[in-house]
Parts: sequence; C-alpha cells; structure tokens
Amino acid sequence: MQVDLKVGKVRKRQVAKTAVLDAVIWYWLHQMSYESLFTQQTNGLPVPSLISALITAITGVVVLLAKWDRIPVAFRMVAPPLASFSALLLFLSGMALPQVGTLEGASLVLLAFSILACQILRIENLAKCDDVKTLTMALFGSLLLYYVISFVLLMLPYAVYGAFVVLSPLVLLVGARTPLPPTERTGRVSRKAFLSTPNLLVILFGVASGFVMLIGDISSAGTLDDLLTAPSPSYLLMLLLYMDLGVIVSFGLRFRKAMYFVVMNMAWTLGALLGSLLLRLIPAVPDYLPAVVSVAIVASFFLFQSTWLEAPKQVVSLSGAAQGLAQAKGLSKRETEVVLLLLEGRSLRYIQSALFISEGTARTHVKRIYAKLEVHSKQQLIDFFKENA
Repeated sequence: MQVDLKVGKVRKRQVAKTAVLDAVIWYWLHQMSYESLFTQQTNGLPVPSLISALITAITGVVVLLAKWDRIPVAFRMVAPPLASFSALLLFLSGMALPQVGTLEGASLVLLAFSILACQILRIENLAKCDDVKTLTMALFGSLLLYYVISFVLLMLPYAVYGAFVVLSPLVLLVGARTPLPPTERTGRVSRKAFLSTPNLLVILFGVASGFVMLIGDISSAGTLDDLLTAPSPSYLLMLLLYMDLGVIVSFGLRFRKAMYFVVMNMAWTLGALLGSLLLRLIPAVPDYLPAVVSVAIVASFFLFQSTWLEAPKQVVSLSGAAQGLAQAKGLSKRETEVVLLLLEGRSLRYIQSALFISEGTARTHVKRIYAKLEVHSKQQLIDFFKENA
C-alpha cells in the first residue's frame, strides 16, 4: 500500500508562515528537552523519558477512546500558554525559588505534558501544508530559520534569550482556531492499514529517531563556535524527514489526525526508552553510534521512498457540482467515494486499499455505479462527469 499527497502550486505565504512557526517551536523544544543554556542556567534537567512515556501513553489512550479526528480547539488554545508557564516555572525554580522537591516534581510533569502538546501542535501546523511541495519547502525553510534564530539569540543578552524561550510556545496560538479539514473517508483503522509499509516505516523511523536523540550527546549551541555541531545537522535532518514522512502518511492513509500525531510521539518516546535502557546496560556507548544511525535513517528515507510514496501527480477531485450529480443519480456515499477515486484514475486494487474493503466489494460498487450512470467503462464514466458536471 502506497500513499500520496496532492501536488499543486506552492503557496509561498503558507510556506513562510509554517516555516516561522515551526522554527520557533522547534527551537523551544530543543531548549527544553536537551542540554541548553536554559537548562544549564536554571539547574533544570531534561524531562526524564519515563515521565514522558507515561504522559504520552495516557494522552494516547484518551485520544484513541475519544476517536478525535481534529485536535480540540480547547487543547490548541490552552497548551501554548501552559507550555510557557512550565518554562517560566522551571526558570524560577532554578533562579529565584528555593529547591523544593514537590515544586520540581510538579514542574517536570507539567513540562513533560507541555512538550508532548507542543509536539502534537507542531505536527498539526505542518499538516496544514496539504501538498508535497509546500510541505517540503516549509520544512527546509524551518531548518534554515532554526539556525538563524540560534545565531541571533547567541548574540543577545541572556535575559532576552530567556524571555524568548519562555514566550516561544505562544506562537502556536497563531491560527489555533483554524483546524485541519476533516479526514476524508475516515473509518475504523483496519489491521491491514495499520500494518501497511508506510505506517510501519513511520513507527520504525520514530523509534530509531528517539533512540538516536537519547543515546547521542544532544545539546543546543551555547557559543557561536558550536552552532553547526550542537546539535549535529544530521540529527536535525533526521527529525525533519520524520515529520515529513509522518504528515504524508497521515494524509495518504487517511488516519484520524489527532490520533496519528499522538502515535508518532509514542513511537519517538519508545525509542527514547530503548536508548535509556541501552545506556543503563552499556554506559560507554561509542560516540559515533548515534551519528551513524541518524545518517542511516536519512539515507534510508531517500533509498526506500518508492516503497511508500507514489510518484507525485495532480489529483482530480470531484467538484461540488459533480457530487451533486452523483447524488442526483442515486449514488450512495460509498459509491460516491469510489467515483472520486475512479475519476483520479485509480485502479481497483488501489480503491480496495484506500477504502479498506475487499476486492469483490470494490468490483460490486463499480458495477452498481456503471449501472446507475448507464456507462460501461472508466473512460465513459470520466466523459459523463465532464459533460454533465
């Protein structure tokens, strides 16, 4: 089973907006999750992987039971201020307040939830780029802006840097009231869809990426000299490609977005737990191992992309008039969905995979469509809609 996104004209404004928001929140996640000037100055520690795993699992169960397609508006409005507050609390606990065990524990739990929430909202922000070109340009723009932000903040006083880190999550409020469009043809996720090659690759890449980020000596640049080495560019590219793959698969397989974004984070957290376990068993992990693994992940993304990503093509979708025509001719909702795929030039096997139905059921739908529209071939079907819609 392969996936694809529509390929259209690049929306430059969407690219710029997405890249800026993504770069800012990406920078915040690195400052809060790994060794950085912020965690060093506040005597704070990166969030323990066990706490992150527990909170990710609880959130995942809630989302799965709720069967959310869209992320709730309340979640998108509350999470960014909560993330800023958790950063401020961590800052105050190290700089102004006495070391109180209860306060530190509460701040770590709050920070762990905030990091998960911002990761989910970051992926949602990327998913608003619903075509391959726009998404790819936004991601690479984000990577460049990440370095620009790092460079500028290293030149400014620490107070300005600290204020930027504390306030960064608030950028996620931009467009927070504009949700993703609903997932097309959402239904129960079948075992076949879950075990498809694209989805398994997302899980595998997520586990491997989380593993690399945990066992590697990941830190953010503290001086201009280590700007291009902390973190290693290969780590950032690995994360960038993971985001790209996850968004493409979530659209291509038409998973519920809120559910799928949590699954991506669960895979990452699992990798971090495995990395933590390895460090306990073998404290002296070779320095080159995380770099080698990250380069291997990046290389495999390009080498094996033909196994999960179809060649880009312009998707022809049913217009409102065509949908009205289908309904007027007595086509059911499922038959209309099949017509949509037929007009895109899809094969019967593709329709079977996309709608999670058997090949026999797909054939039956096509026969009924032909009978209701009084056509006898796919070309006649296309001509019918061109002439009448």
